[in-house]
Amino acid sequence: MSCNCACHANGAFPPPCDTPGGCGPHEDTRTGCVLCTNRADVGYLCIGHLERLAATLRDIEDEATHLDPVPSLAVHPGSGKGSLASERAPARLDVLAFLDPQTRQWTRDTQPRYMPPAPKAYGPWCLFCEHETCTAWRAGRPRDLHDDEADAGSDRLMSTLGVLHGWARVVREDRELAQPDQVTVTGERDLLSRHLDWCAAQPFIDEMYAELRQLRASLKALNGTEDDKPVGRCYLPAADGVCGGPIWLDTAAGHAHCGRCRATWDGERIAALKWELDMAKRPKGEDGNPMLTAQEIATRRGLSVNAVRLTLSRNGARVVDGRYYDPAWMKRRADVAS
Repeated sequence: MSCNCACHANGAFPPPCDTPGGCGPHEDTRTGCVLCTNRADVGYLCIGHLERLAATLRDIEDEATHLDPVPSLAVHPGSGKGSLASERAPARLDVLAFLDPQTRQWTRDTQPRYMPPAPKAYGPWCLFCEHETCTAWRAGRPRDLHDDEADAGSDRLMSTLGVLHGWARVVREDRELAQPDQVTVTGERDLLSRHLDWCAAQPFIDEMYAELRQLRASLKALNGTEDDKPVGRCYLPAADGVCGGPIWLDTAAGHAHCGRCRATWDGERIAALKWELDMAKRPKGEDGNPMLTAQEIATRRGLSVNAVRLTLSRNGARVVDGRYYDPAWMKRRADVAS
């Protein structure tokens, strides 16, 4: 769209242009958002994801200021005692990694770092030795799941300043902006926020969005300020089938609501809601219905729990997670016996 009239300025697209001398009615040629199914309003993003990205940048700056590498002296719940001072690191190492601008996120190699040598003709290779054959074999060992980097969770570590500066440097180079005298989290965040509309129009915006969201989630986990998660998905009918919206539960207030259809549950209906959500999470049987526990099957059939478990075990009934059984299997066995 190449219209310069007032009502279509800055990429806006209201219905037909009624400005004198404007472009008049024309077709909306915008593409879809790269992160959802909505139309892209600014570059490759819809308004919702653009606002979320702006909020993500602000949250990263706020969470970075609250990072504290001093370890807590509190007793962990369930441990029964605190650890000795000699057993603890003098600081939280994961927090130090996020505060260090030189931290680099580790990614697994897709190819071996060294060309593996020919297999040895005899014996295993030693772990600590100076034999030429063993040294060559250890140096050429392909990387596997037991590498120290993977065991230490290095793929989850990143530098807060490093991530922000990396994207800010892309903006400065492409837009020919002056380099700052000092690189700080606040300065880089401010630059990205001011040029967010330009970033949204670049092909790399999906990668930028994913990395910043990952950084935000990691910082919130370190500070213990993770976002609340929905307890499940709405099971009520909707025009396009099942609603499927997120259900948010406030246990203290005894209230729950769906974020999509705005349905609410209060008081005694909370128990029914929890039962429906529990059934939705359970594995499904052959007939597509949720599987039941031995206690629930016994209650339905008027049998003892031990009798149900013995019958299921002796006849090789399918069990999932060590507790869920397919009620259709027992019904089929009863039909065969009759």
